[in-house]
Amino acid sequence: MDASDLFSSCRKGDVARVRLLEQGSYSDVTFMVHGEMFRTHRCILSARCEYFAHMLETKWRDKTAIALKHPLVGAVSHDTLSKTLSSVYSICNCLRKPRKVAADCKRLAKQCKISELIEELEVKCKQVQEFVSNKPGTCVKVLTLDPHDWQLQDGMALLADSALPADLRVGYGQLPFDLTDSFPSYPDVCFRVDGYDFLCHKALVEDHFSEGETLPSLPEVPVITLHDVSHELFTKILYYIYSDNTQRLCGRTLAALLSEENVLHMWKTAKLFSLSRLEDQCTEYMARIIERLVEKPEFAELIREDAESVAARQETDSIPLVDDIRYHISGNVQTYSAIEEANQKLHALEFLLSYIGLDC
Repeated sequence: MDASDLFSSCRKGDVARVRLLEQGSYSDVTFMVHGEMFRTHRCILSARCEYFAHMLETKWRDKTAIALKHPLVGAVSHDTLSKTLSSVYSICNCLRKPRKVAADCKRLAKQCKISELIEELEVKCKQVQEFVSNKPGTCVKVLTLDPHDWQLQDGMALLADSALPADLRVGYGQLPFDLTDSFPSYPDVCFRVDGYDFLCHKALVEDHFSEGETLPSLPEVPVITLHDVSHELFTKILYYIYSDNTQRLCGRTLAALLSEENVLHMWKTAKLFSLSRLEDQCTEYMARIIERLVEKPEFAELIREDAESVAARQETDSIPLVDDIRYHISGNVQTYSAIEEANQKLHALEFLLSYIGLDC
């Protein structure tokens, strides 16, 4: 597959992943279609595509070479399959002869449940139709796809989260579920930092490190021990290498700095930049100090602002910030003393709501 068309417009992380697909470095599963081989990586396919994640854990679990014989796959061209796989590895993609290839890519994307590719194809094809209808005789020969990069970053960040030791994970996925608990990440290299084992992937970190010993519990996974590097620093490096997502990295860094003085500002920052995990950590922190927080005028104002942000809110409709704080106050309450403490906190919150004239 020729990836040269993509390189000029892709970021460094995207170029590296496109080259991985093109060159097949550290490939652990090969798909055979039309006599052609596509050397791919289980970790990326699973993180980016629900269909591949399911198949690699079931029908294709112990296979390293897979011949795709589905009628839909057999009906598409080599180029169509290449472009569909490219969309899994990178946010950048170019379709030549877009009318034919786009239709085939869309059918294949539906089979593989690659939702962002389907959405982007529909948007781009609609734009092409509008453009051509306004300029009769025009022929569009190349269609450039550029879906939202957060979708790719989110999938790759799942791999980074899975690479972390269990007691260092903040969590990943829609709350209260943590996808890393059940996600198979297929690690093939281990980094030992500060006594912590980070289970990573050679394909994604090969430019940064070299191999060393082996891991007793996973003898097929080599271990690299890093000296004079803290696990906190290595965690930040890992997120940058995997997802190139500085926004998520900033969220994790800010979470470590939470305090009574800054928690309200941190929550507003998390909302502004859609950092859901940081937002949840802020409301959890608020729940712990709610009896002091209700005395702060800025906290009351924050609740008012959040209530006003709810579209068409009725007088007794819920307020997201208040609901989240209540959840954390009441969550995991098991002992009698903990129930008493939770009731006191809830009473303090209800008193504030009554004082500022909000019912929710």
